[in-house]
Amino acid sequence: MLITHHCLMVSNLEQSLSFYCQKLGMSLQSRKQIGDTEHCYLAYPETQGAFLELVYCPGKKPKVAPQPSRTEGYWKFSISVVDLQHTRKHLIDVGVSSIGDCFEVPDVAFLCHLQDPDGYCIELIQHTFKKNTPKLSESLKTDVWHAACLNLSTLRARDIDQSLAFYEELGLRLVSRQAVPDRKMTLYFLSGMEEQPVSDDVGAIEIREWLWQRPYTLLELQHIHGTEQQEGFRYHTRVESGFMGLTLQSEAAEVQGQESTLKDPDGYILRVRSSNLS
Repeated sequence: MLITHHCLMVSNLEQSLSFYCQKLGMSLQSRKQIGDTEHCYLAYPETQGAFLELVYCPGKKPKVAPQPSRTEGYWKFSISVVDLQHTRKHLIDVGVSSIGDCFEVPDVAFLCHLQDPDGYCIELIQHTFKKNTPKLSESLKTDVWHAACLNLSTLRARDIDQSLAFYEELGLRLVSRQAVPDRKMTLYFLSGMEEQPVSDDVGAIEIREWLWQRPYTLLELQHIHGTEQQEGFRYHTRVESGFMGLTLQSEAAEVQGQESTLKDPDGYILRVRSSNLS
């Protein structure tokens, strides 16, 4: 099971294409019209089969909520990079002003956040912890997007047990669980690939750098403790917020030659398609 598309609605397609291609170093792989909407598919060379899908719907503008949020279900997507501080400096040099400071969540990751033209949160996450930042060669200093990858699609889950059961039945498996006690949350990372982590213990710290180095997209579920006990609470997962869902590619026999649309327990849209569909 491969996560192939992370889909966002944009208000100005050309502006967004300029940002992602000229600023973030992605390349436009294809562009097509579906009905009255235009779809653009962007990627990094190192990411295995995963695209950022930008959708422009004439007359519609996404209502992107500020992040972080305790009520919005969609959170962000992550781009993993070799040297975070070098990449951040490059983005500032090319005119990206919406980028925050680099910070490290102890034993989790070294990262920073920025916003795209519509206000979507993008996370830059280093392949390694800060203490393990590699020394860049001169060639890599000029190619900041070398080995960059669409690493994570991040959603908030109200009832984590229910969500994990849903995605595991779909074909994903839990490969890492990371508690963040000071923020009263736990992060769950799921993969649909057969590749095995460096440890069988999903709580192991040594798995974490391995996660940020994967050349494919992982699903991250954020569970804020106690949400499952709040009667009547539901995350906002409406399409109007701009997040239009994920596409997953399956090789399972029961979906061969098919494409289906479903919703997860929190209401996120998922499109599951056969690997033999173009």
